Amino acid sequence: MKTHPTYFIDYRQKKDPVTKWNDFNSLWGNSDNFGTITWMYGTSHELISYTFDAQGNLIIK
Repeated sequence: MKTHPTYFIDYRQKKDPVTKWNDFNSLWGNSDNFGTITWMYGTSHELISYTFDAQGNLIIK
C-alpha cells in the first residue's frame, strides 16, 4: 500500500460514526492510512449514501 497507494483508494465520509468508532482509521488520525483514504462530506457508512455516474464511477462531492 505504501508503494502504490492509488491501487487502494478508500473513500470515507467525514462524519461516519462506524469509521470513527470501529475502524479507528478516522479523520482525526487514529492510525496510518498510507495516503489511501479520500475524505468526503457525509455522515453515513451506507453504500446508498454515495452517488455514482452511469459508468459506475463515484461522484465525489
